[in-house]
Amino acid sequence: MQTVRLRPLCNELDLNATRVEQWISRGYFKPSEAGVAGRARQLTKKDAVTLLALAELVDAGLDAATIHREVENLFLFKGRSYLVISRGELGLLVPASEQGKPAPTAADCTRVPLAAGDYRSDVVAEADLPGVLADPFKSVSIVVSLDYLLAVVDAAWERLADGTAD
Repeated sequence: MQTVRLRPLCNELDLNATRVEQWISRGYFKPSEAGVAGRARQLTKKDAVTLLALAELVDAGLDAATIHREVENLFLFKGRSYLVISRGELGLLVPASEQGKPAPTAADCTRVPLAAGDYRSDVVAEADLPGVLADPFKSVSIVVSLDYLLAVVDAAWERLADGTAD
C-alpha cells in the first residue's frame, strides 16, 4: 500500500482530522500528492511521519504557523535519527579576506542570532546528537525521535492495510 486516506490515518494516529485539514488549508502541512476535489486525500508514509512530527511539536507548545517550515522538508535515513529544533544563533558572518592574507579568525567574525520566533532544524544521526545538543550557541533544543514516529506510523499503516484499524 503506497498511500492511505487521511481520515483513517488520523484516527489511527490519534490526530484530529479537522485540525489536520486546517493545517493543509493554511499551508502548514503539504501532502506530497495534491488533493482532488470529490476524492479523499491520500498520504504517503513520509507524509504521515511529517504530519506526526508537526503534531508532536504543536502539542509541545510550538506554534504551527512558525514551526511548520522546520518539518516540511523532513527526511528519513537508515539508523536512529532525530529531528532537533533549536533557538540561538544561526552562525557566523565571516568577513572577506584579501588574497594571500590570513583567513579571519573567530574573533573577526560576527555572530548572527536567529530572528525572534525563528527556529533552526537539523536531522541528525544518534551518534551526532550529543555534539548538536552541546553546541554552545544554541539556547534551547527540542528533540523528536524520528524512529519512534516512524514506528508509530508503521504500526498504523499495518493496521490500515490488514483491516484491523479502529
